[in-house]
Amino acid sequence: DCPEVVASLLSTYCITAFRSCLPAETASRMVLHALAPPPPDDADELGGPTEPSIVTRLVTTLADNLRFLQSQQHHEQPVDAPSSESVIDIYRATIGASGAAGALGVFLTGGEGDATREMLLRLLV
Repeated sequence: DCPEVVASLLSTYCITAFRSCLPAETASRMVLHALAPPPPDDADELGGPTEPSIVTRLVTTLADNLRFLQSQQHHEQPVDAPSSESVIDIYRATIGASGAAGALGVFLTGGEGDATREMLLRLLV
């Protein structure tokens, strides 16, 4: 199998495992923390920057990859002669976007109902 197919299958398997391991309450809490981060712990107050939540990183990954793919559509290079490096970048962005979208789908379907979906819609891209 080619590396793109293997990467796509791995992404699918990871999302399936993630879906089966993530309780609805945890999924909802993770989405809520993306909207309203919890107060910093004592360890976080030592001056280190707080890391964005997992949900925020997934949204950012999805948006960045979609922007890249959109920019490639508007590129002036002829379609019949893309460079191999360009094709690899497009595959990476496609797999990254589909993986992030799949993981966000876990939060959409695995959270605690409509409240989780409403919270996800409020995340800034």
